[in-house]
Amino acid sequence: MKKWFSVLMFFGAHVVAHAQSAYRFSNFSINDGLSQSSVTCLLQDDNHALWIGTQDGLNRFDGKQFEVFSSEDSDGLKSEYIKCGTKTSDGRLWFGTANGLSAFNPKTERFTHYTIPG
Repeated sequence: MKKWFSVLMFFGAHVVAHAQSAYRFSNFSINDGLSQSSVTCLLQDDNHALWIGTQDGLNRFDGKQFEVFSSEDSDGLKSEYIKCGTKTSDGRLWFGTANGLSAFNPKTERFTHYTIPG
């Protein structure tokens, strides 16, 4: 009985130690470089960058700064209004926009636009 109690005590202490881990939360706004405050989707790529879709641009955050992608400066991204996003097993990021579907290839760092028929 003592052996099981010791194992449970160790396990319980281990869980409590992990439960007390400190998490840091940061709040970012347009003042920090985010293109717009209405966030529509969040994705994390294979390089651990956070992709933030908004109603006025697609933002990539590397933990220090934002890089904003828009239809004006990114071939293959045909709308700033990002409605949704997902990542596929090959690492590509897909974004549903107001003007169709755009895929980001992390190997080439390029967007490809796909129009929706109809």
